[in-house]
Amino acid sequence: DEVEEFFIPIKADELLIAKAKLDRYCVRDHIDVESISPTTLSSTISSVQDNLQEDPLSIYDNKNFDPLYSCVFGIDSVSREVRNQVLEILYRGLGDSLPFFQKLLKSTSTSSSSQSSQ
Repeated sequence: DEVEEFFIPIKADELLIAKAKLDRYCVRDHIDVESISPTTLSSTISSVQDNLQEDPLSIYDNKNFDPLYSCVFGIDSVSREVRNQVLEILYRGLGDSLPFFQKLLKSTSTSSSSQSSQ
């Protein structure tokens, strides 16, 4: 799979495919959390949670990112259970990804230091 560029959007809806440039990462399957059953939504979020526990970087997979995005931006319409699941996923996901980003930043700063000294 080709990795798409990810730009931090100014507005959340810029991640929706209709507003995003096609070469950038975007939500491909926005879920209308008001129209899906709470049981189905909870099951979907539980699957995302399982996927992210196996591999925190799978957040970049749309099957994981899109439901989270949909729940976060429809937070007023989801059950308390789903809301708590989503908050836990985000909290743990950020914590689990931190070592990866620290390593990435360290390698980036090391390579830029060695390039500037040449």
